[in-house]
Amino acid sequence: MKPHLIYLLLALSLALSAPVRASRPDTLHTDSVHLVLQRWERARRTYDTIQQRLSISHNDTVRQNLIDCDINEEYIRIRLINATERDIDMFRRTVMDSPLFIFEGLDTTDENPACAPTDTLGVSLRVLTSVLPLSADSLTFELVNRSGSTVFVNQRGFLTYEDPEGVWRNYPGSEENRTTDYELPPAYVHTLTADLFPLANRHRPTRFRYFHRVDIGPHQDILLMCEFRLADVPTPTLLSPTVESGLTRSDAWTEAVKVYGITDEMPEYPDGYKAMMKFLNDRESLRGDIQKTVIVQFVVEPDGSLANVKVCKPYDRFMDEHAESIVRSMPRWIPGRYEGRPARILYLVPIRYRLW
Repeated sequence: MKPHLIYLLLALSLALSAPVRASRPDTLHTDSVHLVLQRWERARRTYDTIQQRLSISHNDTVRQNLIDCDINEEYIRIRLINATERDIDMFRRTVMDSPLFIFEGLDTTDENPACAPTDTLGVSLRVLTSVLPLSADSLTFELVNRSGSTVFVNQRGFLTYEDPEGVWRNYPGSEENRTTDYELPPAYVHTLTADLFPLANRHRPTRFRYFHRVDIGPHQDILLMCEFRLADVPTPTLLSPTVESGLTRSDAWTEAVKVYGITDEMPEYPDGYKAMMKFLNDRESLRGDIQKTVIVQFVVEPDGSLANVKVCKPYDRFMDEHAESIVRSMPRWIPGRYEGRPARILYLVPIRYRLW
């Protein structure tokens, strides 16, 4: 055997017999965190694009058929009322197409026997159209603040309906009923609207309930309700708006109380998005596989301070309170702008936990 082949075989045998050196744990941890951040940022950009395109879309069928979108590090789940091949193809063509999408349809609606007062602590919710035609695409209601405290109107309301057996169920698509966040001053009345979805749902005569959550001074998460009917009638039955001495109507949504969702200049964490994620990562549990993500929403004020910090979907009291405390500990942000002026803007951030 030639000498150089002997040396080659000897070197190979030594290499195979040598112990394999494991990567440093801190290197693996850093790489894992970096990969998670990359995946989340990719999914977040895709999610933002969906919301922007939906906001300018003129395809009412697609908009009404969409229940919601859930963002994840690996994918974006798109829940539709009807998820046939035709409906999915229409969404991909008119809104966006991405390999991150997972589509789900709604086979049945969950029971929801929820009931709540129409007036509590001096704040009332009442419809201005008690009976609506089957083809109606929106409901008009008003929120009246006689409490003497500032009321924070949360972002989303929901609807239930009574099925033919008399069971109250969640109205398909009602999770998409988003009204802009407001701070409603004392002695003010706001007129708002909620969407119905006649193109996606086959309406029939029945009773409906509309629910909305508000914070009344120190009282958090108060649920209010108003009831109306859909009927086979040509025109709606209108009710007179509330008129009282000392009450101010603010039907024109003023910049003083409005909170924007998507604007031309969104607020920004100091030094950018990656710096914000590093701030969160230093305070989150990221050792190992991520099993739970808590989404925290808050308002970035025109001066960059954060207000109304709360978990979107409460999961666990300890985790929720910890996630909110992390966001509250953030420094002041660079405020966003609407039409060139600083504005109050709603923002969402993910807080991740590993459940042992």
